[in-house]
Order: sequence, then C-alpha cells, then structure tokens
Amino acid sequence: MQFLERNDVELATMINPSYKVDALKVGSFRYFKIQNFLKYPDKFIQFLSNYPAIIGPSYISTPGARQNLSCIEIKNLLFSYQNILGKIGVKTDPSKWINCTNIMWEGMECLEGSNLPHFDTSTWVANLWLSDHDGGTAIYKYKNDKFNKNDLDPDDNIFSINNKLVPWVNFKGNNLWERYHMISTEFNTLYLYDGSFFHAPYPRLNSSYRYSLISFYHG
Repeated sequence: MQFLERNDVELATMINPSYKVDALKVGSFRYFKIQNFLKYPDKFIQFLSNYPAIIGPSYISTPGARQNLSCIEIKNLLFSYQNILGKIGVKTDPSKWINCTNIMWEGMECLEGSNLPHFDTSTWVANLWLSDHDGGTAIYKYKNDKFNKNDLDPDDNIFSINNKLVPWVNFKGNNLWERYHMISTEFNTLYLYDGSFFHAPYPRLNSSYRYSLISFYHG
C-alpha cells in the first residue's frame, strides 16, 4: 500500500502568493489567465504521479487519459478558484468542483468526431497547465453567429460522434464551424472560462504528454 504524507500534499498544492490575474475578452467570450499559479508546480506533478491514469474504453467520447481527484487533495487550488471568481461576483463552493487531469499524446486514438467543438455541462471550467506544448484550447463559433449552448436552436445538433477509432487530429473548422480564438498552453498557468462556449482541444502533440488539471464547476 502506498501512503502520502499530508505535509507533502500541502507543499505540493501550495499556491504562489504573487500569482498574476489577467482578465481577457474576445467578443462575448471572457476568461481569466493566472500565471505562476502554483508555488511548486514540479512537486504538484510528482504528487499527481501517485494516481493511476485511466484510459478507454473505446466508447468514451473524451480522448486521452484521466486521473480523478477529490476536492480534499486539491482544496488549496479550489479555495483559490473561489477567491478569484468571487472578485467578479461569482460565488462558488469548493466542494462542487469535479476534478481530473487531461492527458493526451501523439498518435493516440479517439472516437471519430470527438475532436469537434463541444460545450461543457458545467458552468465554469478551470484548466491548469502542467506541460508547455504548442497549441491550446480552441474557441469556435457555429453557423457564424452562435457562440455558446444558449445560442443553439432546438434543431441544432452539434454532436456527431461515431464508434470508429481514428488518430486524433485538430479540428480546423468547416462550413458550420469557425475557430476564432486560441487559449494558449502555458506551463503553470491557470485559465478560468465559461464552459458553455464552444471549444475543443487544439494541441501540437509530440513525444511527451500534454498534461493539465481540469476542474468543472457544478453549483
């Protein structure tokens, strides 16, 4: 059996007291960029290595692998999210975040269509980058004037996922979708954004893992 010392967990999840918050906006899409978020990001990555990464099965529409974490282990991060969002009048409860890592790699397989834009069932999303790949999270608009799930009509069906496994490729757009912004990958940078806006991973994958901690708020 493997044990983790509470003091080591506290150290690994310590927040940098001098992190910087930038509020950004592109059209109606706004988000927050918090640089140098963790005081010891390498210790946090080492801490996460104690958790198994779950992959498959093939019918799971989300590509890559996941490490699932409770609110207890990363409470320091979640209380910081509460503090940052509270400054713009958004109230959150740290116990109501669903947390996992997102791991992608070159040559990984996914369900055909799972690279298309989607929206999250949560409200706010927190994405903390633990690697420094090129690319990031692409933001899209649908039929030229629809930017989030609230803009969809009842007959709009934006999901088209098949059971066929194919190698991951980034979705550049088509006659229905246009990519208009990119939230760039940046090591030890936290992004907070509204998950109802259409988005998709847009990585430049290589031999190392594309790695982030992502949290979904269900308040």
